[in-house]
Amino acid sequence: LDPEALAVQRRLEAIAAVEALCVDLSRIHFVGASDGMLGRLEASEVETLIERIAEILAGVQPDEIFLPCRRDASSEHNAAFLLVRNAIRRVGIKPRLYEFPIWSAWAPQRLFRPLLTSRRVWRYEFSGYEYLKHRALSLHRTQTAPTPPWTKAVLSPDFVSLFRSSEEFFF
Repeated sequence: LDPEALAVQRRLEAIAAVEALCVDLSRIHFVGASDGMLGRLEASEVETLIERIAEILAGVQPDEIFLPCRRDASSEHNAAFLLVRNAIRRVGIKPRLYEFPIWSAWAPQRLFRPLLTSRRVWRYEFSGYEYLKHRALSLHRTQTAPTPPWTKAVLSPDFVSLFRSSEEFFF
């Protein structure tokens, strides 16, 4: 898949996963960023995304925001965190930010920095909802199933299994 086709597919997967989690689709907002490009945007593109995110935040006025961990071995995750943080500053709101580990779940040594710099580590138990998590994860087929021309999934089954637990940790 070329980047544009992949972005379209991932958007459809995100919508399907959110529906599987029984979340109202009106609560999903896409900002039109290219998949896999957040860490390599021009300054004007960064500004446009910050403005779009700021508009959403101003309308929603969230008390909490969940973001991928900074320095999680993904330029996309780092960039997403920075875009949202800059938009929060622009709007002037003060939601509680929770960072969730993704790649650092696979490489625990990457958890040292968040463990040492976070004010608190939050543990949430989602017992009885594992089937929903499993269903939502499985709907991200471009990551959990082979996507031509590749013969293996981007994310290994062992890696995906880390997110099927009944508990989650946030920094």
